[in-house]
Amino acid sequence: MENMSLEEYFVKEVIFELNKTYIEGSTVSVEDYRYIFNDSWQHGAILGRVLASKSFVPGELNENANLRAPDMQKVPRIKNKLRVFKAINGPDFMEKLGKLARTRMQAYKAACGKQPECYEDITNDLWQQISGDYKDTFTLDETLIVAKDAFLEGMAWGIEYPDFIEQMNIELNVKGNNNVYKFLENKLVEDFYRYLQLYQLDLAVKIADEEAGIHDDRKTQKGRPLNVKFAGWYTDGNKVITCKKGSSVIARINISGGLKGLHVLQIRSDMSLAEDEMIEQIMFDYDGIKTNMELAFIPKFATGESGTKGYYVELLKGTESMWLMKSDYPPRLKVTI
Repeated sequence: MENMSLEEYFVKEVIFELNKTYIEGSTVSVEDYRYIFNDSWQHGAILGRVLASKSFVPGELNENANLRAPDMQKVPRIKNKLRVFKAINGPDFMEKLGKLARTRMQAYKAACGKQPECYEDITNDLWQQISGDYKDTFTLDETLIVAKDAFLEGMAWGIEYPDFIEQMNIELNVKGNNNVYKFLENKLVEDFYRYLQLYQLDLAVKIADEEAGIHDDRKTQKGRPLNVKFAGWYTDGNKVITCKKGSSVIARINISGGLKGLHVLQIRSDMSLAEDEMIEQIMFDYDGIKTNMELAFIPKFATGESGTKGYYVELLKGTESMWLMKSDYPPRLKVTI
């Protein structure tokens, strides 16, 4: 797994969202450009407040908000989310965010003689500074830049002034009688944990273990050597060595011995001209004795399509590979059209 900063992750996610709406080379209207700016700032501010707040617990959903909270059985129990964020991004980045928010607050007070009272007080001024010269349309690259800048501006406010952001959210909930911020809080928490699962799992596990008083030192752990046996690929209950594209496939493995703790079982694509890609994964707490695991996925590409040779299974602890399926076919899975 690669390490990726939260900023880089956000950019990746924004590109994905923009590409669902706009094709490459198309332009974005000024109305959509402003909407993306506002939405990015709100997401950043709420994520910043969630990271800085000790009171918010994933799963505390308003009864009218239709969003599933993160599955807390699949992520480390991290109490101090801001500590993880600082560890990922470094003290210099944190100081820059804090200075940015404090400078903006001071400038607003100097210009208006009071603190900002609502979301628009902050973003209207930022919009003028970030958007640059007025145009009728904007490119995707310009849109991505303004979205990232707005997200980081919002995050700076959320981390530096969490109580202010929380009060602003309460006021808007009362005025609008809606659950948009409860929805976004849970969505951003879910995104943050997903980010940790994909790119910073080893760091998150380390901090979660420290908070729990657990010291997982590989050199001091005793036990039998890790033994992993691949139990096969299955479709419709039948063991197979190939399958059809779009069918549901289950990979099964048997594990014994090795180290106890949080492990990750992944299904990855075997690529000929690009880096192998994680397709599906499940996180589980292993007792270091014995367990059987399975993971289902649906292959989107057949062998030979888009540089795909097939699919394979890998077992990790944190981001360290503990077992990798050998490169032969089989046991790796070929997919037909």
